[in-house]
Amino acid sequence: MNRRFLVPLVFLSCARGGPHAAAPSMSVVEPTPARGVVDSVVSAVLSKVVAHSVTSHSRHAVFIQDDSGLVSAASLPRLDSIDFVIVDSAGAQQLANERGDFTVLTVARPSVAGDTARSGFTSRGVMQQKRNRVGVMVDLTACAFRLRRENGRWQVDSTLGCVMT
Repeated sequence: MNRRFLVPLVFLSCARGGPHAAAPSMSVVEPTPARGVVDSVVSAVLSKVVAHSVTSHSRHAVFIQDDSGLVSAASLPRLDSIDFVIVDSAGAQQLANERGDFTVLTVARPSVAGDTARSGFTSRGVMQQKRNRVGVMVDLTACAFRLRRENGRWQVDSTLGCVMT
């Protein structure tokens, strides 16, 4: 694994409020088969990020913020012990207010040219709104990837760069 990608993965797996067991009241989305190239690329990005950031064998919920309709059941990878919860920005804040701080992923809209694609993700903390909270610490990770289609399957080929604040 490339060193530039390792730091965000460690961040994602250790971030306060990182992936954790889904509460029964949250809508877990079951992955379905991809409907097209964009779904396949998004699935490959999520698979790379999530599979390498969740290290324990217990069930985890991964929260994905999607305000544009890019992420759906058809773009989620099938990963053992992972539940996906898709929320919009308002739903993410409501969830944080109800359950506490957590980390949410956002996937960048892929650009595809033949058997090569570019996409990426951001990971940010969503903080519970509290009256007595004076300041907040922004935690954000963003990575860009190049993907290649080999034998009909999209895979992350390389990390183009990552930023972490």
